[in-house]
Amino acid sequence: MFNTYQEIFNNRAWSYHQAMQSAPDARRLEFEIALDYLQPGTGQSIVDMPSGGGYLKQYIQDPTTDLIFIETTSEFAKHCPESDDCTRLIGDFDNLPVQDSCADRLSVTADQSGERGQSCKAIFRVTHVVHCKTTWPPDVL
Repeated sequence: MFNTYQEIFNNRAWSYHQAMQSAPDARRLEFEIALDYLQPGTGQSIVDMPSGGGYLKQYIQDPTTDLIFIETTSEFAKHCPESDDCTRLIGDFDNLPVQDSCADRLSVTADQSGERGQSCKAIFRVTHVVHCKTTWPPDVL
C-alpha cells in the first residue's frame, strides 16, 4: 500500500494521465469550483500544486494568466505543459522551488495527499494571503 502522494503518483502517474486524456472533463467541476473560488484577475499568476499533469490549464480562459505547475513527483511532472505562460517545476511542500510571494493565487489539491498543514504553510509563503482556508474536509482548520 502507498502512504504518500509521491508514492502513489510515481507509480500511477502514467495511467492517471492516460485516464485524464481519455476523459478530459472528468474533473471539470472540481477545477471550475477552484477557479471560481480563486477568482484570478488579469495578468495574475497561479501556482498549482500538486499539479498532476497540469490539467488546470485547460480551464484558464485569460491568456495573460501565468501558471506555475509544481508537482511533487517526477513521473507526473513530465505531463505538465511548458510554454511562455506555463512553468513546470518539481518540489514538495517543505521545499518549494519558488521565491516567497511569487504568486497571486495558489491552488492546492492536497486534501487527497494528507498534507493539508504543509499546504497552508506553502500558501503563506508563496502568496500574499493572510489566512488559509480549506474546503474539504471542513473540520481541518
